[in-house]
Amino acid sequence: MKTVKTEFPLNPNCRPPVVAGRKLSDKWYVYFFYYVDGKRNIFRHFKGLNELTSLSERWTKANEIRVELEEKLKAYTFDPATKTFIVPVPDTQILQDLLDEYLKDVKSRVVYQTYINYSSVINNFKTHVTGLTLEAINKDFIKAYLKSIDIKPQSKRSYRTYISGFFNWLIEEKKLNVENPTHGVKLPNNLPVERHRVHSKDDIKNVIKYCDDQNDIILKTIIYLVYGAQVRIAEILKIQMQDFRLNENKIVLPKGKGKVKTRSKTVLIDEPLKQYLLKLGVNFNSKTNGEHYFIGIDEPYAKSKFVARLPLPIATLNSRFKKLKKDLKLEQHKTLYSFKHTGNVNLLINGADLIELMYKNGHSRISQTEAYARDLINQVPEIKYIRKVRDDIDFK
Repeated sequence: MKTVKTEFPLNPNCRPPVVAGRKLSDKWYVYFFYYVDGKRNIFRHFKGLNELTSLSERWTKANEIRVELEEKLKAYTFDPATKTFIVPVPDTQILQDLLDEYLKDVKSRVVYQTYINYSSVINNFKTHVTGLTLEAINKDFIKAYLKSIDIKPQSKRSYRTYISGFFNWLIEEKKLNVENPTHGVKLPNNLPVERHRVHSKDDIKNVIKYCDDQNDIILKTIIYLVYGAQVRIAEILKIQMQDFRLNENKIVLPKGKGKVKTRSKTVLIDEPLKQYLLKLGVNFNSKTNGEHYFIGIDEPYAKSKFVARLPLPIATLNSRFKKLKKDLKLEQHKTLYSFKHTGNVNLLINGADLIELMYKNGHSRISQTEAYARDLINQVPEIKYIRKVRDDIDFK
């Protein structure tokens, strides 16, 4: 490849730009030669030169373009394939700054909890790229990085997605001439998902006692809502004070707050649970706190409370229940969500029918509700299903 010695260290194969045109009748442009595989090519730039009707204006404009091109050749890398100027690959320190800048960009356009997820992944990634240049982060590095972090395959896919977003941002927003090293990186299959196990009566008693001993009224209330009202954890964290209709024994989640985003969801509150909520000392009828969250925080990293400006981060809730599981030595698949499953199964054991469960869970199809009946065979002794009396036929 032929190399031209110029004052452009980033573009050694480019000559200085020159103005083409002398008379008004000429076709004016500014150009420079560049070499690819020993062959000379030309880059032309017009930028409205030929629209000017004065010779002096053309000379002035042409020199402005020439100076602009010289500055670009000094500061940027010229890409012959696209004929565009690209920001050169930064050094290590700038890479760290870019990661921080990306987090700020993410924070400005996502909800708080999503930003926490991005922040966790990007900051973890920053510690692994310390001392490396951007050029060193290739597919092999990404594979090794994802292999080294001790998380489930499902979570590794999320890591790859977040990191891929950073590189897409570099390419699209910062115009860096880099490839996205996450593309084509294969990950192991997800671990087989075990069905949620039903909490035993002893489990429930121990969990509630633990919350009382720890004075964790927030976690206890969330467990009661999951178990007693069949509400999903993500839905609980979105409940605002204006959603309560305790005089009607229900919570109405507007469209977008429930699992199904296209319609609202009604949560039925049994009387015992309603009385528990009323004893919390929360003013459910306050109009000034209508948009406040039932359970949340007043500012990032603050202590959780009832009636707060911001929703409680799910990561905070998960860490609290993880500690509870560790202290009580609960089985791996007895999760916080398992209380919803347990509540439904126990309702069936105590005589509830599938229609009642459909209402309580907001199901639109009976097949969704039937899933909770699958555990009955393991929870109820067979003798319970031997009837002493049959009034449908005499059997005589």
